[in-house]
Amino acid sequence: MRILRFALVALALLTTQPVLAQEEEDKGFLTRKIQDLLSGGGRVVNITGFQGALSSAASFERMTIADSEGIWLTMEDVVLDWNRSALLRGRLEVEELSAARIDVPRLPVAEADTLPDAEAKPFTFPQLPELPVSVDIKAITIAQARIGAPLVGQDMQVSMAARALLNGDGLDLALDAQRTDGKRGEFNVTATLARGEDVLDALIALSEEAGGVASGLLNIPDTPSVDLTIASKGPLSDLVTNLKIDTDGAERLAGTVTLTTQGDASNPDRRIVADIGGDITAVILSEYRDFFGPRVSLQADALIEAGGAVALDSFVLDAAAVNLVGQLRLSDEKWPAFIDITGTVARADGAAVLLPGGGGDTTVERVDLDIKYDVDAGDAYEARFDITNLATSAANVAQTTLRSTGTITGALGNVGQLRGKIQFDALGVALADTAVAQAIGSQLNGTADINYLEEQPFRISNLDLHGSDYSLAGSVALSGVGEGLQTTLDATLNADDLSRFSALAGRELDGAAALAVAGDITPLSGEFDLKIGGTADDIKTGIVQADALLVGRTDLSLTAIRNMNGTFVRGVELNNAALLFSGAAELSSASSRVDAEILLRDIATVVPQYQGPVKITGNAIQTGTSGWRVDVDTNGPYNVALALEGIATGDEAALEFSALVPQVARFTEAASGPLRADGTIRQTPQGWLLQTDASGPFDATARLNGLVTPALDLGFEFALPEVAAVAPQVSGPLNATGRLRQTDNGFFIDTTASGPYSLRAEVSGLATGPDMALDFDVSLPNVAPLAPGINGPFAAQGVVRQTDAGIVVDTVAQGPYGLRAQVEGLATGPDMSLDYDVSLPNVAPLAPGINGPLAARGTLRQTPDGIAVNTTATGPYSARASVEGVVTGPAAAVDFTLAMPNLGAVVPKLSGPLNVTGNANKTAQGWRLDTSARGPAGTQATVAGLVANDGTLNIAINGNAPMGLAEPFIAPRSLQGQAQFDLMLNGPAALGSLSGTIRTADATLTAPNLRIGLEQINANIQLANSRATIDLTANASGGGRIAVNGGLGLDGALPADININLDSLVLIDPRLYRTSLNGALRLSGPLTGGAAISGNIAIGETFVTVPSTGLTSIGDIPPINHIGADADNLETRRRAGLLEEGGVSDPVPTGPSGPGIGLSIAVNAPGRIFIRGRGLDAELGGQLQITGDTNNIVSAGRFDLARGRLDILGKRFDLAEGSAQFQGSLIPYIRFVSTSSTANGTASIIVEGPADAPVVSFESNPAGPQDEVLAQLLFGRNLSEISAFQALQLANAVATLAGRGGNGVVGNLRDRFGLDDLDVTTTDSGETALRVGKYLTDNVYTDVTAASDGTGEVSLNIDLTESLKGKATLGSDGNSAIGLFYEKDY
Repeated sequence: MRILRFALVALALLTTQPVLAQEEEDKGFLTRKIQDLLSGGGRVVNITGFQGALSSAASFERMTIADSEGIWLTMEDVVLDWNRSALLRGRLEVEELSAARIDVPRLPVAEADTLPDAEAKPFTFPQLPELPVSVDIKAITIAQARIGAPLVGQDMQVSMAARALLNGDGLDLALDAQRTDGKRGEFNVTATLARGEDVLDALIALSEEAGGVASGLLNIPDTPSVDLTIASKGPLSDLVTNLKIDTDGAERLAGTVTLTTQGDASNPDRRIVADIGGDITAVILSEYRDFFGPRVSLQADALIEAGGAVALDSFVLDAAAVNLVGQLRLSDEKWPAFIDITGTVARADGAAVLLPGGGGDTTVERVDLDIKYDVDAGDAYEARFDITNLATSAANVAQTTLRSTGTITGALGNVGQLRGKIQFDALGVALADTAVAQAIGSQLNGTADINYLEEQPFRISNLDLHGSDYSLAGSVALSGVGEGLQTTLDATLNADDLSRFSALAGRELDGAAALAVAGDITPLSGEFDLKIGGTADDIKTGIVQADALLVGRTDLSLTAIRNMNGTFVRGVELNNAALLFSGAAELSSASSRVDAEILLRDIATVVPQYQGPVKITGNAIQTGTSGWRVDVDTNGPYNVALALEGIATGDEAALEFSALVPQVARFTEAASGPLRADGTIRQTPQGWLLQTDASGPFDATARLNGLVTPALDLGFEFALPEVAAVAPQVSGPLNATGRLRQTDNGFFIDTTASGPYSLRAEVSGLATGPDMALDFDVSLPNVAPLAPGINGPFAAQGVVRQTDAGIVVDTVAQGPYGLRAQVEGLATGPDMSLDYDVSLPNVAPLAPGINGPLAARGTLRQTPDGIAVNTTATGPYSARASVEGVVTGPAAAVDFTLAMPNLGAVVPKLSGPLNVTGNANKTAQGWRLDTSARGPAGTQATVAGLVANDGTLNIAINGNAPMGLAEPFIAPRSLQGQAQFDLMLNGPAALGSLSGTIRTADATLTAPNLRIGLEQINANIQLANSRATIDLTANASGGGRIAVNGGLGLDGALPADININLDSLVLIDPRLYRTSLNGALRLSGPLTGGAAISGNIAIGETFVTVPSTGLTSIGDIPPINHIGADADNLETRRRAGLLEEGGVSDPVPTGPSGPGIGLSIAVNAPGRIFIRGRGLDAELGGQLQITGDTNNIVSAGRFDLARGRLDILGKRFDLAEGSAQFQGSLIPYIRFVSTSSTANGTASIIVEGPADAPVVSFESNPAGPQDEVLAQLLFGRNLSEISAFQALQLANAVATLAGRGGNGVVGNLRDRFGLDDLDVTTTDSGETALRVGKYLTDNVYTDVTAASDGTGEVSLNIDLTESLKGKATLGSDGNSAIGLFYEKDY
């Protein structure tokens, strides 16, 4: 037919050409014209060798027709021999139409799906074309035609000959085709019809050997040989047609269809009688043979009356599992007058029946059909259709019932009408797709009223289809085919519980919805006019942001119209409390426009941390064939703005976009400043090209430039002038450039980055796909800026690549101090295995005081039981460690060891080996541990128990350990002794979960720089109920005792309630003091903040020595400045206290002080505080109140002078003023003043400053130089008047006061006799006198004075209270005195 079409087109063109046209010009024009007319719709026609355009014999050498996949039709050596002049007389006379070869390898590819036209097309019935001419083709020959398998199931080659005559006398047609590819196959068609006599003689015959085309197309099992004959012969008024199908020479189906006329010859009735049957089991699939059986028959007898009535007097379809019998009569108006149809599908044995045409998996147990109606018995009809146990691969339905009852009128000449009710029930619905099953439920029920009135639409009303909690209700009116099946509908769908659709939607759904649709649809023309409205209540999707937008009620409404002018969508609105969407669209071939607006009333609905509305407005316009032009603007909170504008489709597509965030601080605390991006994306011959520039806070910039389609090829740049803006601990610029390309193997990246401190990184290679391989190189000249205290370069190089087994890594890194690490192996997959090796030549730079290399190597691999590790490590002092076992999975089990030949290398005084062994095993409850340790001095410990899956612990900890293990952490303090512990950790990993006992006996503690030593330390600490109960006693090495008892909470803020008792506790600093303390202190409150120490301390007899500096021939050693001191030098001076000023300091390193402990301590010393040295001999007493906290001690009060003197060169100066107080340290600040009269006025000696380094000064009235003042005090004369010997005495006095004179002879005697006071003085009469003083008790003091003239005096002082004192004296001359004295310090 395509050849005939080509010939007719060519002939029409030839008859329209000017006769005088040149032949070459005709040929070129005709060739192009024919090609253009035959091309189109995805076809490309090419003709070569066209000849005879103006003759009766036209030909061409070759014509091809191609589509998007290539050539699908080739015709070669085509000749058309015809009579040109006969066409002008209304006849097509062709002597010969021939082709040497036609090749059709496949069907043409259908045009790609496109959007339907916006305009609707009016519906019309298809019309058969009428030929304007008679046709007489004497010969059509095709020497070779090759037909591909996609057309007939196998490649086939045939030759064909045909003739055709159609004119006023009738039809004479013949076609004969033979296979020429080595297989037997004949195809014959003949037909003659004489118009006047209406006699038809037609034959269709097909005969093929086995494996032919017919058996394949008919899907006959085993593809047997096929012989098919259909023969009709006789007048059309009595035409008999015989049908016969044979396979492998045996008859399968045969029968006769007879068409006869009867009655009035001018307007006869026609009777059709059919009787066809046979055994078709051999030509059907074996699984359907039980359905058809060995005998299938179809018998029918129908009469079509001239008046229009139809009578199907009998209809019988009989097979093994199906029986359908019935009668049907229709009136002249084609309204039913009688219906009696019954049918059954069922096997005799009751087994399921496999239905043909059901995809090979549809079975039923039984189907019953029964329709009854008889106009002679009334208007009522009844129809029933029942299906039992319908089963397919997609669903099973236990019972399906369809019932319809009602009335039919019209057979008796009255107006025809069908009125009835339909009831539908499906029970036991079980769908294979669980998601659909959950949505549909297990049963469906429905009812509807039907009504058809002659020449009126068919109406369905009161439709009610419902499941368990959803329903469809409404009405439908269907017009006839002549009106394009116009349908008027008004329906509402309600779903009360959307959760049943969760599985179908692939996410959790909830809420309720209702949708109403009303309007007209004309399917055959595509027209519609619909109004759609609906509501949704509290929709939940499992997406937090979407759920927030759909809280409460949401209303939807729109109107959609499609007619001959186009498609129009108007009044689109989606509205709820959070969101408003509105829009409209007008679509047509000439022009189109879409407008939309979205308002998010408050972005806080979906992003709670921000507030404000978001508004998006936009439109898209298309005119004619030009591309769509879009214009979209978005405005959000904090003046955020986005814009997109340009042509979005077509070859000239180009879009400009911009984004502005005026202040990013509104969105993140990490940055401040504006963010802006501008760019274009446009269509180029190579694809869509993206070009973007962006700038942001801290002067950061970024750029993208490259193709995004058809394959990504994108260059990028990023720059941040100062990283400190986002990472304050790092300073310097950051820059990165690179390219990301999409290849056939995946995405390829090539990037270089540079950062602060000359950091550089390079990554290149294939980043995705099965051939992924990435090389990387990172280097940093010095890590010190990132890791203070560590100096040296860092570099890492390696490759990461994808293999069939998984991802392989091969990495080497070098770090400071010779650090080296290597990781190599398969990192993913079931055969994962990684080898690693880490080494450091000497750990000393990282751990001062520890010397030696550190190395670790091992393997991490995947096993059937989990990931296994096998690691060994060696460290300083020949230490060794190992970890081996499976660390993941339900059967994980790990063994570990640690061995150190001599712990003394780390902990002095604890020499000997340390060995730790243990294992951890995974159980259903968690990890079970069993660890034991043995070390020097009898150290042993076991740790065993369970670390549960929820993180709680049930672990027993038992053993003993020397307390000397603490020395590295408390040095130069030293704690010696053994601690026994029996503990249980039961609960979460917290101190509050710890219970048990810790004991020690006869332990010792020395703190040399604090001048404290404790002996016989006995401690018992009980842990229970998140509390530690402490009971500790100890003796001070200098005398006295200390006791500590109370409790400490182990949870939260660590609340404490601890009592500290001091019993004659002696504190000694050989250079400065010796004292004893009695008292009681209490530590209470939370130790993490808010604790306080309160109580009272009574100071006993105290001796404070103002030390001399020593007098040498070379004087004092000046301060020494140690330049470049190494760690050992610093440690030695730190232990000796030479890094601190003052005699008492604690060199133990401490961390941040944290919250101080409050102080409220009253210190009482009524007397007997003696300060001596440098000629000073004084007794003081008083009270102190210590407040503040341990970070800032505040001392209120002081010790004031009770009595005292200053001796210089045998001269005694009584002290008029004296005090000692504390100013933040244990060294008292002293001030003593002695004033005497001189010949020139008064002179004073002042000793003031820290007790270990007081300053002596001399003042006089009138003022004078200090040396003159001292000369007046000692010799009663000016400095210029003293002798040489007196000058020497003056120098000695200065040395004594400066601390180089020692205690003197008197002081030494006083100490030897155990006296509190010993002094040689003179009486008022000038006699020499000796005074001796001693405390008899704490509050009773006496002194005795004996003069050289035999006189003497005894005095007694009694401290009755802090302010009331009694004094009594008794002299050798009989004079005595007694008195009470009241004193008060202000």
